Amino acid sequence: MPNGESKKPWGLGVDLAPIRRISVSDFIEEVFGYLPRSDQRRWARTYLRGLLNVPGKKSLQHMARAAATGLNASHGLQQFINSSPWDWTPAREALGRSISETMPVTAWAAGILSIPKRGEHSVGVHRRFVPHAGRTLNCQVAVGMFLSSEEQAVPVDWHLFLDPAWSGDEQRRRRARIPGHVSALPLCMHVLELADHMRARRPGPTPPLVADLRVGMDISRLADELSARGMDFVIEVRAAHPVLAAAGSLRAAGRATVVRPTTVSEVWRQDPPQAAESPRGPAIAARPVRLPGAPQTYRLLTQWWRGDHRTRRYWITSILDQTAEAVLALDRHAARAEAVMKDLEKDFGVLDFAGRSFPGWHHHMTMVSAAYAYRTLLSGDDGALGRAHDERGHTALLTM
Repeated sequence: MPNGESKKPWGLGVDLAPIRRISVSDFIEEVFGYLPRSDQRRWARTYLRGLLNVPGKKSLQHMARAAATGLNASHGLQQFINSSPWDWTPAREALGRSISETMPVTAWAAGILSIPKRGEHSVGVHRRFVPHAGRTLNCQVAVGMFLSSEEQAVPVDWHLFLDPAWSGDEQRRRRARIPGHVSALPLCMHVLELADHMRARRPGPTPPLVADLRVGMDISRLADELSARGMDFVIEVRAAHPVLAAAGSLRAAGRATVVRPTTVSEVWRQDPPQAAESPRGPAIAARPVRLPGAPQTYRLLTQWWRGDHRTRRYWITSILDQTAEAVLALDRHAARAEAVMKDLEKDFGVLDFAGRSFPGWHHHMTMVSAAYAYRTLLSGDDGALGRAHDERGHTALLTM
């Protein structure tokens, strides 16, 4: 719902969707049935089952050996992911519909994923400081969009970040098969484009967008664009994020007067909050602020733990008519998306794509998202997810 409207906190009083359980084959038909050729659908099924069943590294070679379909399995998977010109957008749209029919979506969560890489030829690879690792890495950076309920978050769409060195190099673009309409964008604009894609696919009330964007980006333009679309948001920002401190109470936020440029941590230090520190959990305080270049007044939320004023976290939100505690409860969706990305790295092969092309990367991430959705939400009794034993006693993956 647009900000400013009266509404109950998101996630409360939501009707639970009925549980759906379907076979791998039915799921492939539901999500990838639009693929025009039967061999593409067959390789999609083989790749998905490989991601679900192959232990350890999900390389094409490992999945091909497990598929037990003959000597051309590795070549077939390679062609399907890296060379076959299928459009991944319909699969992601179908995946989103399937998830929405299976669980009650109460938020959209955006996450930033860093994928370490060796060498310089993988599409989009560059060197950057990765906060979670605490050091500079050679990596790809992806922005993911998740549908999130009170219990689960599932990835449905991805963008690959391209720095100017990739975007402006025609030879690299041609070699990696980067489409002409894809250009270098700030990370926050990738979040906006993903949100726009979600809105276009899902008419009706839009849940709040929740994200942890402490990676050094200025969210001023993102906040302005989301507000113009009537989308509420709760975004965690770094302590040095620039704001314009606003005088006046939140009740009169629309009439608040801009005082001077500062940062979110300075707002807290210069005007210490009077919030009572609860012995049961963190204390929370709220202040009206504006963002550089954005005319709206937003809410800066600060959280700290009793006895530890040095460790504080900050969020900027467009939601003005709910308690600070209710708004910050939405941050669980960002935390859930972060946990899912770790699962994707560990168990679903997100780190294992060895191709170098832009379409190949998107094909792989589409299959990863589908595998995660199936395993966590939809897996039914399909022969233990398609496992069978061959005559030598080795586990094989059925591809029929």
